[in-house]
Formats: sequence, C-alpha cells, structure tokens
Amino acid sequence: MPSRSSDERRYLEVQRRLAPVTQWGALAICVMIVGSTWGDWRRFTIAVVLHAILFPLNVMCDRVVVPWLGRRAEVVRVFVNGVVSVIGYQMIGWPVPVWFWLPFNALTFEQFATKTWVSALVAMCAIQDVAAIICGVSALYPIAFTAVALIAYKIGDARLAIIRDMFVEAEEQRDELERAHRDLQIQVEARERAEIELRQAQKLEAIGRLASGVAHEINTPMQFIGDNLQFVTDGVTELLQLANAAPPEAAEAADLPYLQDNMPTALEHAADGVRRVAAIVRSMKQFAHSGEASVSSLDMNETIANTLVIAAHEYKLVAQVETHYGALRPVECRGGEIAQVLLNLIVNAAHAIADRVGTSKERGRITITSSLVDNDVVVAVTDTGGGIPEEIRDRIFEPFFTTKEVGRGTGQGLAISRAVIERHGGKLSFTSELGVGTTFEMRLPATRVRLSTGDIVAPLSSAA
Repeated sequence: MPSRSSDERRYLEVQRRLAPVTQWGALAICVMIVGSTWGDWRRFTIAVVLHAILFPLNVMCDRVVVPWLGRRAEVVRVFVNGVVSVIGYQMIGWPVPVWFWLPFNALTFEQFATKTWVSALVAMCAIQDVAAIICGVSALYPIAFTAVALIAYKIGDARLAIIRDMFVEAEEQRDELERAHRDLQIQVEARERAEIELRQAQKLEAIGRLASGVAHEINTPMQFIGDNLQFVTDGVTELLQLANAAPPEAAEAADLPYLQDNMPTALEHAADGVRRVAAIVRSMKQFAHSGEASVSSLDMNETIANTLVIAAHEYKLVAQVETHYGALRPVECRGGEIAQVLLNLIVNAAHAIADRVGTSKERGRITITSSLVDNDVVVAVTDTGGGIPEEIRDRIFEPFFTTKEVGRGTGQGLAISRAVIERHGGKLSFTSELGVGTTFEMRLPATRVRLSTGDIVAPLSSAA
C-alpha cells in the first residue's frame, strides 16, 4: 500500500467514519428505486439485479479500493456508477427516485478534493442528464436535481472551508498558547531562581546584621572568663608561694582562706561563660546547617530555642522573652527556610518594641508559644509593640513594602516568609491592635510522631 500524506490520511479517516451513514443512505435510495417499479415485474427484476450489482460494488469500493487508491478511488466510483446507472435506468424508464443519486453523491463527495475530482462529479451529472434527455425524459428532472446537487456541494464545500479556517485558527491559537506556556515556564523558572537568590541574600543580610551582635555575645562571656582566669592565676601563684614558703605567717599574710572560698566561684563563673559561648556557637552551627535544601524532620521547639540564641542581640536590650513550648509533632520541611521565617518574626517583634519604647529604659515583652492544633504545628510570636495601623495591614505581605527606616530592612522579609510557609503547605497570618501589639501565627502541617517538650532551655539572654 503506498505511503499517505497527512491530507490523504485525513480523507481516509473521513471516509471511514462516514461509511456507515453513506451505505445506509445508498441502500435507502436503492429501495426507493426498486419500490417505484413495483407491479411492473420486468422493470422490478431489472431494478433488483441492477442494485444487487451496484450496492455491493460501492461497498467493496469503500472497503478495498478507497484504502488502496485514496482519492483516486472517487474517479473510479463516479464513472462505474455513472455508466452502469445510465444503462440500467434507461431499461427501467428513469423513475423519479433515480435522481436522488445526484444530491446524494454531491453531499458525500470528498469536499477537500482538487479541481480534477470536482470535474469528475460534474461529468457524472452531465452524463446522466444527457442520457436521460436523449431517452425522452423531461428536462425538468435532470435540471432541477442537478441544480440541487450543485447547491448541496457548494454548501458543503463552504461549510468545510469555514471549518478548515477554524481549525487553522485553532492551531494558530494552540501554537500561540504553547509559546505563551513556554514563555511562562521560563518566567516561572526565572522567578524561582530569583526567589532562591533573594532568600539567600536575605539570609546573608540577616547573618551580617547579627554578626556584630554575635561578636558582642561572645566577647562578653569571654571577657569575664579572662578576668576570672587571671584571678585564678594570681591565686594559684600565691598558693604556690605559700606552699614553697610554708610558714604560717605567710599563709596568713596571703589571706589563704579568702582564696580558698572564692576560687571555686571564679572557676564556676569561667565555666558558665564557656557554656554560654558553646550555646551561641552551637546555635549558629544549627542555623547554618539547617539551610540545606533537602527536606527533613524538624523539631520546632528546638528550632525556636536556637533561633532565640541567634537573635538575642536584636531583642535583649528592648524586650524580655517568654517561651511556652507545647508537646509537638515533627514537621517535614526545609529547616533553614523555617528558621529564617522564625528569625524574621522575632527580629520584627524586637524592632516593633524598639520603635515604641524609643530611648527610654522601658522594656517590652516577646512571647513565643508553640502548640499542636488540628494536626498543625502552630507557632505564635507576640510583641508588645505599637501595633500595625489599619490602613497598611493589607500591604504587610507585599514585596518591598516596609515601614522601617532605611538600613533596617528591605521589605522582603514578610513577603518571602509567607511564600516559604505556603510552599510548605502552611499559613502565615497576623492579628494586631494599635497601641497593644501584634501576633504573627505560623501554621505548618505536622507528621504523626509526637515530640515531647524535652529539656529545652530558654536562652540565657532572655532574662537579661
């Protein structure tokens, strides 16, 4: 079987789908022609034999010749039907139903045909018309039914031309939509890359802003570690001198009982300072390691405690921190992103309180509560700042919107925080009362394993 073009395959598909309808239509016309000769048994017999030949011949053409020859089969069908029909219809006297073939063939003819195939259709009509008129049939029937056939063909051709144009337009629209989809994908990928870069830049900005505070937090305990160690060194030196001298009067002069009483305290202070340094460093390491992109199980209470240590320099001079840890379940998430959201909320709370108290010695309060509500881990960060004015509450989560002075924020923190929480299947919301304070609530879906509150220790600076 020869290879087919796309148009040829479309034609074969159309013919295949129309075959049941056209075959039943042809059978109906055959029955009407045979029925019109009822009573004249010679004509009836000729009509039966004629259509017993034509009908299976056309069915065979549909099933065998058309799949093999494609559109060329229409020419074969037209001329075979034309020749056999003219001979047979002349023998049965040209009854009226024979003219039904003209509009029927026009309706079922291949509408996407070229001029050659249209010429074949016109030739078939002309052959039948001329033969009928020669045989003495009134010209009214051939002219009328030929006109109907041509009108039917033109209507079908016009309808299919419109449909073809609609298909072309639909294909153009599809191509345009595909281009728009590709462009949108590129834009989405670019935006995702920009968000990743922005989150990283924001994290670096936060770490840079807190670097001086962390240095101060480390320097303070290290200072009294040095002082106490110097005290211990001096004491040990004197004790060694006493040990070498041995006389009782030397011990009395060196105030040995005082040294014995205070050296343990000094050493305890030194150890306490070391523990504070270790806690700060441990929290910094936890904050850094949680920035990995992979999803893992997160202990929210531990994350809150570590973040409070990191943010201590932001709030310790303006607010006391209260923590109320509930029994939670772990959260499957990107821990670094969630820690960044917590850091943003805590720093924002500290800034809100600082804006309210100004340069006074008054201190506000930041309350952080974790709980399990309807299988969601809920973290609420409440401050006693001035609250958010009603007229700007709808814009709080807009990118680049900020009420802070230059140098204290880019306006991206809350916008990115909400995007992060929503990407994790959660929700970030807030309530605020002017002059009273604001509560930001972070809600994330929890896993099934329950965590206890454990021995989470509040940051040392929260009580400072």
